[in-house]
Amino acid sequence: MLLRLILCGLFSAWNCVTDWRSYRIHNRVVVPFFLLGLGVNCLRSGWPGLLSALMGAAVMLLLFPLFALRVLGGGDVKALMAIGAMVGGGTAAEALICSLLGGGAAALWVVLVRRNLAGRLRQILAYGKRCMLLQRLEPYDGEAAPGSGFRFSFGIALGILIMLLRRLI
Repeated sequence: MLLRLILCGLFSAWNCVTDWRSYRIHNRVVVPFFLLGLGVNCLRSGWPGLLSALMGAAVMLLLFPLFALRVLGGGDVKALMAIGAMVGGGTAAEALICSLLGGGAAALWVVLVRRNLAGRLRQILAYGKRCMLLQRLEPYDGEAAPGSGFRFSFGIALGILIMLLRRLI
């Protein structure tokens, strides 16, 4: 598992670089890593390993509603699906939770550095109020205010780092 987490860490670091440069996580990196995850698990455990890899990817589809609401980008969900395929079904939920915690920590750091925590909270509360008044979920426009963009790939990388540290300590 440690080697697979190191591969996930390298994959996440690469995604951070490309996301920082172009605000995109490229399929030309995600698809080969996804296939590598399927292959590694299949070679390691045969059909059960392949099924575990597919289940790991499927766990990440729990984030699809956040993509549909435009809270997360499609590249973030695809990257997490590739990570789920690499770590397998038994560890994918941990990767998801650690990534969400890492994303929360990274987002808190970003708003503290930018000194726009109050403005971001007002925007989130306004979104919640709008959804309640309309009695339906609306797409979230998290980047409406200048300086409000956040690259979740950093949260994913931090989550993988948390998982690596847990295994090493």
